[in-house]
Amino acid sequence: MKRAVILFIFCINVLANGCSLIKYQQPNLIQVWGLSKENIYVIGKEGTLLNYNGKDWKKINVVPDDFAYDEKFDMKDNYFVNIIGTHANDLYISTINKNTYRYNGFFWYKLHFINPYSFIHSSIVQDNKLFFATAVGQFCCLDGEKWELNTYFKRDKRIREFITYNGELLGVNRKGDIFLRKNKEWEKIVSCDLATKGRTITSLCSTAENIYVVGYLGIYKKEESQLVQLFNSGSKCCIFDVWGSANTAYAVGSYGSIFKIEGDNVTRMQSPTTEHLGSIWGTGNDNIYTVGENGVLLHYDGMQWKLVDWQKMIEQHDD
Repeated sequence: MKRAVILFIFCINVLANGCSLIKYQQPNLIQVWGLSKENIYVIGKEGTLLNYNGKDWKKINVVPDDFAYDEKFDMKDNYFVNIIGTHANDLYISTINKNTYRYNGFFWYKLHFINPYSFIHSSIVQDNKLFFATAVGQFCCLDGEKWELNTYFKRDKRIREFITYNGELLGVNRKGDIFLRKNKEWEKIVSCDLATKGRTITSLCSTAENIYVVGYLGIYKKEESQLVQLFNSGSKCCIFDVWGSANTAYAVGSYGSIFKIEGDNVTRMQSPTTEHLGSIWGTGNDNIYTVGENGVLLHYDGMQWKLVDWQKMIEQHDD
């Protein structure tokens, strides 16, 4: 899972109000990810961590055990940018200030990362192993609490997002190059240079038959060794993330834009918000979530997208 975190944060500031500062009413939500339909997590600004148990949303207080008695420690100073895990008692959260915390079922604690000068911006689980990509081009594997540096990508090849596909890992960089990982080696299977044309790539996903890539100005489909543009979003709409089910993909972006992708066809879906959306995840075509600016959380039930009032649920839960 992923996220084009820095790009999303930068764009919502520029798009929403030119180059001026934004007054946030609610914390920006950065990523939605889950283990199952009954166990979904949302992370965001000000140390925001939400969990859905299949019925209600609740807020989780992330205070690492080694900081529990430090009055100067305040998770509101942290900006959560990535969450991943193998099960409910093995979760990992990364912050934009380069820290990674693990939850072991009892408490949170800080991990000593392989590079303290970078933050994790994308992660995935494959064969019960955790893989992470950092902002400086590292691709790492976490075995227990031991970090293993598998690959170091040079500046023009840094993996922005990666997924599992047919039992292998696929990664994409900002230019649109797609890499396939076999036997711990990466092979370029698609060569592009979209970034030089102002079409910086932000994410990719797969369905049973297709691989899709999204970026600032459009939606692309992998066809053999090239990317074919299916949709041009124009200069006023950035597409930040994409998620795929068995036969359909969904993409989200600025101004509440949501797109449905079926084969070569892209249709814009009706959205109940104009806030910028930066992350999307689901368990099937009838259960998809997306999150974004100012605390916006949407759910798709297969028929329509609806706003989720998670704050009201949390208030009722606290009462």
